[in-house]
Amino acid sequence: ESVVAHPTEPTASTSTTNDEVRSLQLSVQTLSNQMAWFFDKLAEEEIDDEQPLTNESSSQIDSAMPIDTLSGLEQFYVPDERVATDIDGQLVNIVNNVLKKRLPDDKLKEKLQAYVRPGNCGGLTQTRVNPEIWEKLSAATKSRDLKAQRAQQAIVQVMVAVTHATNNLVASTRSDEPLTKNKMADTVTCLVDALALLGYVNQDVNQRRREDHRGDLNQAYRGLCNADTEGSAWLYGDDLTTRVKAINETNRIASSIAGRHPQTQYVRPGNRGRFGAAIRQNWPGRFRGAFLGQASKPIFRGKSYPQRGQRTRPVSRTAARSGLQRDV
Repeated sequence: ESVVAHPTEPTASTSTTNDEVRSLQLSVQTLSNQMAWFFDKLAEEEIDDEQPLTNESSSQIDSAMPIDTLSGLEQFYVPDERVATDIDGQLVNIVNNVLKKRLPDDKLKEKLQAYVRPGNCGGLTQTRVNPEIWEKLSAATKSRDLKAQRAQQAIVQVMVAVTHATNNLVASTRSDEPLTKNKMADTVTCLVDALALLGYVNQDVNQRRREDHRGDLNQAYRGLCNADTEGSAWLYGDDLTTRVKAINETNRIASSIAGRHPQTQYVRPGNRGRFGAAIRQNWPGRFRGAFLGQASKPIFRGKSYPQRGQRTRPVSRTAARSGLQRDV
């Protein structure tokens, strides 16, 4: 005989439905309570806004609010450089030293040879010029390219060092084992050597920038573009005024020893005019204007030289001997 369930006896599906209904009712009740609390708070704030301010409350607002507001604005508009938290003191010394002075040649060579690229990483190589193109380049272009190659070689070695350090960290992460002291020391060494090589590259780029400026400076002050400039936040160092004064003093002493004033006119060897007459010019002082300003054209008997390709009027042989020449 089959047993028929009593119609009032709940089944499993019926109990599940009742639980869901109770949970839904509880959620609705909780939401209703939260909404009621929110509207009550909103009504209280509206009532407070509508109430007139007393003398005591208004004085408190006048004395407190502007101060807090201005203090926040003051912090926002302070022209301060963004900085992070301080780092280890010894690491600070290393970074400052490699940025301030160039690495000696022997130490640079040692660091460049210390790292060899992984065998399966063929991209970590220095980019060279194709032989067919290299043979067509001028000597000046080759010289500039060789300087760029030296800096690029250091950059590639930085990438090799960082690759070795990253590989140590990746291997430790995948094996779920902490780095040993030897591996940690090797990783730190790779990263510090990378910083040193990047400092060399930074110094090399600064020197190229100074060399690009050389043609726009007065000849007497082109020594400022030498490679002995100590690295700082300024391209020509923090003591530019002191160096300029030292150059002026050196030039004055040199002129006194030479027995002539720096502005004395004299003929440079091989500097002859169209008819063989000596072209006299103010060579040490031929750049007029500010000492760091645009260099003016050389002086030719009180006038400027003719531009390249500009014709000059023929003059008599007597005038040519005297060095006189007129522009067209």
